[in-house]
Amino acid sequence: MQILVKKVYKSISKTSKICHEAFVFGELESGLEIKFFDADCIIPKKSIGKKIECLVSIRPLKEGKGISMKGKYIGEYVMPVEWLELYNNLKKSHLKGLHGIETQDGIFFIDSDDADCNIGDTCKFNVTRFSIFSWHPIE
Repeated sequence: MQILVKKVYKSISKTSKICHEAFVFGELESGLEIKFFDADCIIPKKSIGKKIECLVSIRPLKEGKGISMKGKYIGEYVMPVEWLELYNNLKKSHLKGLHGIETQDGIFFIDSDDADCNIGDTCKFNVTRFSIFSWHPIE
C-alpha cells in the first residue's frame, strides 16, 4: 500500500531518547487522509512529502465510530516474498494469522479474529485504528 507522508509525530523521552509513540499523517491513493499509528517508531521525519510502500493493519468494527471503509475480503494472506527478503526483522507474530481486505487503496491486514466475512464478499466496516508495521521508501 502506498502512502504520501504528510506529517510525522514522535514522542521521545528527553532523558532516555527513546521513542514512546509515533503517528504518521498520510494520504492514500484515493485522497483519504488518515492518522497511522507507528508502534515501533520506524518512519523517519525525512519521509515527509514522500511516498512510502507499507504494510498496514487495521482494527475494524461493524458498528460505531471510525473511518467508514469497504473492501473485498480475501482471506488468509501470504506475505509477498519481497517483504520477507527486505525485512527479515519483521516480527513473526505479525506474519501469522493475517487476513486481508482489498480496497481501492490496497490491502489492509486484519487479525483472523476480526474477519467476519466470507472470502470474496464485499465487507463494510468502520476502522478505529490504522497501524504501520513495516515500510520502505518508494524510489
